Amino acid sequence: MVTTGGLPLTFDWENTMNSSSFVHYIRDQVIFIGVTTIATILLFTLGLMAAASLDGKAQTAGIVGAVVIGLWLLVASLGTIRRLQLLSESIPEEEQDTPFARDFKKNPWPVFFGLAIIVQVGVAYALISAFTA
Repeated sequence: MVTTGGLPLTFDWENTMNSSSFVHYIRDQVIFIGVTTIATILLFTLGLMAAASLDGKAQTAGIVGAVVIGLWLLVASLGTIRRLQLLSESIPEEEQDTPFARDFKKNPWPVFFGLAIIVQVGVAYALISAFTA
């Protein structure tokens, strides 16, 4: 058991994963991956619109912004996929025999990592090409 000094907060590291918390962890990660997907789509769409209307030094700023935001979204996506992978290895005992749990354990996590990288690199390449055209 870990306590935080004089604060009334405690955290029991050994008994944290139960069915309810597992569902909440999964839900939170699914929401987060959805938000990063929407942000990637917005980056691509708004980036293309900006590339069409900017010139000169503004294009350079657009490239830098697209790359920085793209890197942030890549790190966020990879972190979320990793947390989902860890959750697939931490399924509570009472959930082990459900169809969801059996399927969740079999997800091809390396493929998801690869797809996240391909999408973000592809968006960055497309935006850099659009800004330099």
